[in-house]
Order: sequence, then structure tokens, then C-alpha cells
Amino acid sequence: MEDFKYKERVEGAQESIKRSRWVFLALTIVSLSFLITAWNAYGSWTREIPLTIHSWTDDTVVAHLQQHLTEEWVKSQMIDVPVLGIHIGISDAAPLGGFGILILSIWFYFSTRRENRTIAELLIDTLHEPDETRSRIFHSIASYLVFLTIAKTDDPITSLRATVRRGSAFATLRAVVKMLFFLAPFTIFVIVLCDTASIFWLGAPYRAHHQPLIKGDIPTTFWIEWGSIEVIALILAAFAALLCLRALQFTAATGNVLNEYSRLIRGAAAQE
Repeated sequence: MEDFKYKERVEGAQESIKRSRWVFLALTIVSLSFLITAWNAYGSWTREIPLTIHSWTDDTVVAHLQQHLTEEWVKSQMIDVPVLGIHIGISDAAPLGGFGILILSIWFYFSTRRENRTIAELLIDTLHEPDETRSRIFHSIASYLVFLTIAKTDDPITSLRATVRRGSAFATLRAVVKMLFFLAPFTIFVIVLCDTASIFWLGAPYRAHHQPLIKGDIPTTFWIEWGSIEVIALILAAFAALLCLRALQFTAATGNVLNEYSRLIRGAAAQE
């Protein structure tokens, strides 16, 4: 694109797509980290070892294995971020995870917003350019897309001569992609649910007799502190869900303008 007058703007659109993709990836990885850690803490089969074994067996080999499994299970309840030196336990995931996910959701919102603005304004400004210029701009942008597809079908192109089949899109897969936009707030809701279950229903592996915490002598200050933390986490999750919804709307809007631009290009080519 050495002599292409829209070079800088096309490169800006490409960078905005990459930025949104990286933020989406980071948000997904963080959410999965919290979900997997929550599963390890509250749903793992290994959790049954400390709940059912009250003393190590006389078989030294079995005892060693059981102790090793228990130690690994305890370690699996910690989330480590070596680059930042962060060490978070699943017990603190509701407030800290909620705050971290909210920050990433803000980044995601503004990244998709900038992506939409950059691409849409470029396409609007080049609407009356020659067909060759418009085609070059469109394909330079479309080649960077991953989840946002322009074609109405998910069938492969199998021939240079045959036209693309007009089959229906893989609706289930598209729905799953949309659901991934809300993985982050869903993660916080799951963590709050797990925290609640650990108090009222689940056995307590770190306490004698492994009874749920509700059956013990819990002071009023604990209920106030726990309730406040969970409510804050839910508020953060709700705000993150709103931001993710707006990000999905910006992404859909970008797809709409690219689809419209694509129809203009293909229509001009069909007239030639």
C-alpha cells in the first residue's frame, strides 16, 4: 500500500481489530482461569479426599499419594499471575476478580467502540470511490476478522469456478460466540453462587467435622462482611455485563456496515 492514499486509515482499522481481539482474548483467559479455579475448589473430585478421609492409611504408598493429591488440590485453589506477581485465592475471587474483570470489560467496550468508529467512518468516506479502491479497502479489513464474518454461509470455497453455496450459517456456533461475550460477568455470578453454596450447603474441608459454615457459630460481623462483598461483586458483574452487551452491539454494527459495503462491491462487479 505504498502509494495508496487510504493506507494510514486502513492500517488504523487493522490495528483496531487486533486490539479488540487481544482484549477479548485476555478477558476470556482471565474468566476461564477463575472458572477453572472455582471448579477445583468446589466441584473437583479431589475435594472428596479431605472431606472423607480423617486419618492417613497405614499403607505408606497410598497415604503418600493421598497427601500429595490433597496438597495439589489446595494449590489448585490459587490463581497466579507470575508476570505481575499476583497471587489470588478463590476465597477472594468475588471482589478482586469482579474488579479485574470490570477493568478488562471497560477496555473491551472502548476497543470495540473504536473499532466500529474507525471502520465505519472509513467505509462512509470511501463510499463513492472507484470500485477497485473500495474492494482493496474491504478486503484489507476483512482479512483481519476472526469471529466477525461477512458471508451468510459457513460452507467452504471448494473451487475457483463454482460460486459459494448459499447455505445457512452455523447458527449454533454463532450463538456460542455471542455467549462468549458474556463469559466474564457469568464468571463472577458463578463465583458468588459458589461462595453462597460453601456457606449453606457444601462441606467445609478446612474445618473440623466438615459441616457447612451455617451450622457453626457465625458472628453477625461475618454476615455483614460477606454480604457486602458479594453484593459488590454482583454490582461489578452487572456493570461488566452491560459493557459486554454494548461491545457485542458495536461488533454487530461493524458487521452490518461491512456487509453493506460488501454488497456494494459485489453489485458493482456483477454489473461489469
